[in-house]
Amino acid sequence: MHPPCDSIHNYVLFGNCPYCGQSLGGHRFNDSGSRKWNTARMTGDLEHGSELAARTALNIYMDFAREFSVDSALELLRKARSAGWHSIDNKVCQAICRLSSRFQAEDIDELELTLRDNMSDTTSLIVVLWVLFMNDSINSIHERRNRLITRIITEIPDHDIRELPLITPSMNDTEFWQECLSLWVAQVRVWRNNPAVLGNAAQFASFCDYNTSAEWFLQCKRVDPTNPAWPHQLGLLYLREQNRRGVPTDHEVLSAMAISELEQALSLSKHADDKPAVEIDLMTALFDNRRFAEARSHANSLIRECHINPDPWQRGLSVFNSNTILGLMSLAEGDAAKAKDHLLASVTPPDEQIYYFFPPRVFEMLLAKKLLKNGEFASVRSFLILCSKASDPDSSIFSKWIREIDQGLTPDLGSHLYKDSSG
Repeated sequence: MHPPCDSIHNYVLFGNCPYCGQSLGGHRFNDSGSRKWNTARMTGDLEHGSELAARTALNIYMDFAREFSVDSALELLRKARSAGWHSIDNKVCQAICRLSSRFQAEDIDELELTLRDNMSDTTSLIVVLWVLFMNDSINSIHERRNRLITRIITEIPDHDIRELPLITPSMNDTEFWQECLSLWVAQVRVWRNNPAVLGNAAQFASFCDYNTSAEWFLQCKRVDPTNPAWPHQLGLLYLREQNRRGVPTDHEVLSAMAISELEQALSLSKHADDKPAVEIDLMTALFDNRRFAEARSHANSLIRECHINPDPWQRGLSVFNSNTILGLMSLAEGDAAKAKDHLLASVTPPDEQIYYFFPPRVFEMLLAKKLLKNGEFASVRSFLILCSKASDPDSSIFSKWIREIDQGLTPDLGSHLYKDSSG
C-alpha cells in the first residue's frame, strides 16, 4: 500500500510519479535521468505538518531512500525523529538503520567529524553507532566504538537514544562492561533525581547487573511516578530474571512481581500509541505463567482496539501476538481448526486500511512449529506467504521455508519468544 498519488505529487519537484507515471514539474526526468524530490517541503511537513503529512513524507523517503543524498536524508530523519509523532517512531528507527547500511568501515572518519563538536546531533550519532556496531569485529573499529560509548555516558547521559543495544559493549568485553557500569554509577550519584539519566543507566545495567538495574528503575518510579515506562521496564526486567533463575520458588515470586508492574504500567498508559506494547507484554507474561483466562482477555482487547493505534507497526504487533496466543490456547484445548484460523489471522490485516511492516525477527513461530508437528503443512505454508508480504522485502527466509515445504521437508522455523506454556 502506498500513499495517494496526489500526496506524492506534492513532493516531486520534477520527474515522474513512481506509482502512476505522471510527468511532474514539466519534466519526466531531470538531466541525470532521475527524479528530483522536494526535500524542503518534506522536511517542512515533518517539522510543522500534520501527523498524516509527516507519515506520508517519511513513507516516501523509506520507499525511495536511494534517491536522496546522504545530507538530505540526514536532515529529513532529524526532523522526523524530533517531530513528536509516536506513530512514526518505529519507522524512523528503521529509516536510520537503512541509511546506515549505505556506509562502510572506511566512511567512519568522515562520519565521526559530524560529532566532534556536536554530540547532541542524535540522528548522526545513531548512524555512526550503527556503522561502528556493524564493523565491531575489526579491532580498530571496536576500540573507536568503545570510546564513543564512553563519551555518550560521560557527556550526554540523559540523551534519548532509543537504540540502546548500540551503546552496550560487546558481550565478551567484561572489563569494558564494568568500566561503563562504574561510569553510570558516578552519573546516578550526580543525577539521582533525573529520570532520563536514571532510565538510561537502569537500561544499561539490565544487561549485566540485575540488582543495580532494579534499584535504578525503582528510583525512576519514585521521581517520575506517572510515567508508564518505568513499571513497564521493571516488569520486563523481572521476567528476564525469572527466565535466568532455575529455582521454581524464585519463578513464582518474580512472575508475580513482573505481572504486578506490567498491570501498573497498563493502568498508567493513557495514549493509544503507548498502550499496546505494554498490553502485549502483560498478555505474554500471563500466558507464560499459565494464567490463560486473563491472557485471553487481553488478547481479545488488543484485537478489538488495534484500529485505534495510529502506528501501523503497533497495530500489526497487536494483531500478530494476540492471535498467536489465542491460537496456542486453542491448540492446547484440542481445537486445531481454530488454531489454524488464528495462525492466518495473525498476519491478515483486519481492515484494508491497516497495514504494517515487520522485520523477520519479530515473527513468533511457536504456533506455526506446533502446527507443523501436527502435519498442518498447507496452513503453515499459507501463513509463511502472508509473513513474506508483511516483512522486509529484502528478507529471503520465508521463501526458503516455503520451498522446503514444497520439497516435502519440515523447515526449522527458528527460535521462539514465548514459553511453550500451552501443553
